[in-house]
Amino acid sequence: MNAEPALFKPPVDKAGTEPVSLTGKLRAFQRRWRTPVLAIAAIFFLGGAIWSIASLDLAPGDIAIGPLVILIVAIIPATLAYSAVNLMLMARAAGTAMTFADSLRTNVFASLAELLPIPGGAIVRSHALVRSGSKLSHSVELVVGFGLLWIACAAVGAALSLQTASPAALPVAVISAMATLFITGWIAARFGFAIAMAALALRILGLGLMAVRVGLAFATIGLAIAWSDTLAFTFAIIAGTASAIVPSGLGVSEGLAAIVAAPANVAPAGAFLAVALSRLLGLAVNAIAAGLFSLHAMRQAKTAGL
Repeated sequence: MNAEPALFKPPVDKAGTEPVSLTGKLRAFQRRWRTPVLAIAAIFFLGGAIWSIASLDLAPGDIAIGPLVILIVAIIPATLAYSAVNLMLMARAAGTAMTFADSLRTNVFASLAELLPIPGGAIVRSHALVRSGSKLSHSVELVVGFGLLWIACAAVGAALSLQTASPAALPVAVISAMATLFITGWIAARFGFAIAMAALALRILGLGLMAVRVGLAFATIGLAIAWSDTLAFTFAIIAGTASAIVPSGLGVSEGLAAIVAAPANVAPAGAFLAVALSRLLGLAVNAIAAGLFSLHAMRQAKTAGL
């Protein structure tokens, strides 16, 4: 039988028939619509990629090998290492510890879990923190708090990069900066000033890595953009991934990138394709890393069984 475990069943009314909680209703809505939404997102993603290639008149020979190689062998692995250090900081904030190898493995599988029609990445990271000795409540607070700080910092960067192109950029920058200060203060109050400052510093470093990744993705398809403009597309990637509308923000990040392309004086087709390329390369590197981790685990299990 495929009966759902009692832990995940929504509360019911006195008659035992109708879900009465908002969580239950949202879960039922998600189960009903996640497949159509994913299908629509996949069609939009593929259609957008085809449209972008056609609009740019891009041929295989137009692909710049140098930036592509740097992305695959240096920048994307560096972002994986960055994510591992970030999870180690979360573990420290929770009063426990996690090795770099364990943190790296967790983030690799968390990135792949984001392809699921649930907040898979957040679940994997929270579970890893609990297994390392953290309380569940602390794990959830850390994952959500660090995630919100990531979005707020990205919004500040995007607004500053577009300040000369849009009159709305300055108010957005101020609001986002206030949100960044508030979230940082909350983390300091809950987990200590040092943790909060380290989390903020990591967000700034992460934005720098993402900006380089976006810039190299544009360079790979033969488009040059100012490094300051990459922050707008970095926000599109982060906001799309965090939206949870579709798995891993498929198509959402690319659509947002196309929207912010105009004020950044970039061709929307180029922005869509660059972000899509960054996504696909990241997925490929994560899949390879996950395969290597799985192979290592199988060899360890085989050795232990001898």
